[in-house]
Amino acid sequence: MKKKRIIITITIIIISIILLYFVKVQVQNSAAKEIINNLASENYMYTKTVSSELNNEKTEIIWEGTITAEPYVGIETCVSNGSALSKIYSYEENGAIYQRMQIQSGQTGNGQYLWTPKSKGVKLNQMYTAHNLKYKYEGKEKLNGKNVALYTSSYNTQVSYESNTNSENKATLDTIVYLKFYLDMQSKEVVKIQWDESKYDTDQQVLQKMCEENLSETDARKEVNESGAYKVITTITITERGKKISITKPDI
Repeated sequence: MKKKRIIITITIIIISIILLYFVKVQVQNSAAKEIINNLASENYMYTKTVSSELNNEKTEIIWEGTITAEPYVGIETCVSNGSALSKIYSYEENGAIYQRMQIQSGQTGNGQYLWTPKSKGVKLNQMYTAHNLKYKYEGKEKLNGKNVALYTSSYNTQVSYESNTNSENKATLDTIVYLKFYLDMQSKEVVKIQWDESKYDTDQQVLQKMCEENLSETDARKEVNESGAYKVITTITITERGKKISITKPDI
C-alpha cells in the first residue's frame, strides 16, 4: 500500500512538472507574439541585407530603411553597388498603400535615376508583421554580446505574375515564406528579423516562364531547377527606434 502511494505521488509530481513546462512555454510564446506584433506600431530605423546565391555565386545588396507607423510611411535607400533600384518610398493615403521607386534610367545611359509614377504598393514591413502567425521557440543565441531569444514562424501566401506582352497570360502560385525573429526579452524588443524567400523567388521565376514562354508549371519548374538552386535570405537589423523618428518626403 505504501509503495502504491509512493508511485502515485511520483506520478503526480511528474505530471505537475510537465504541466508547468507547457504553461511556461505558452506564457513565453504569448510574450514573444506580443513583442513581435508591437513592431507594427513602432517607428524604427534599420539595415536590410539581401543575400542571394545561385550556382555558388553570391551577391549582397544592403539597404538602409526607416518606417513610421502613424501614419504609415516607409523609405529604403540602397547603400551598396549592384542594384538599378536606388530608393523605395511607400506611404498610406486614404486607407490605401502607394509606392514610388527611384530607378536608373535605361534610356539615358548616364546613370540618371528617375522616379516611377505613383502606383499601388505594400508596406515595407508587410513580410514580417502579420498578426496571425504562430511562433516556435528555438532557444537562446548571442547577438552583439547579448542573449536573445530565437523564434521561428512561417506563412503561406501567393505569388502572381502577368505577362508584359499579353495581359491575358497571368497565373498565381501558392508559396511559403520562412521567418526568424531575434528578441530581447528584457527590453521586450525585436532586434533582428530574417526571412527566407528562396521558394517565393523561385516560384516567381516559374510564373514568369509560364506566362512569357507559355510553358506548363511542370516544364517551367524543371527549367528553373536546371538553372541551379536559388537562395535568397533577407536580414533586418533594427538600429534605432522611438517616436521621434520621422521621414521627410523625398524630392519627387
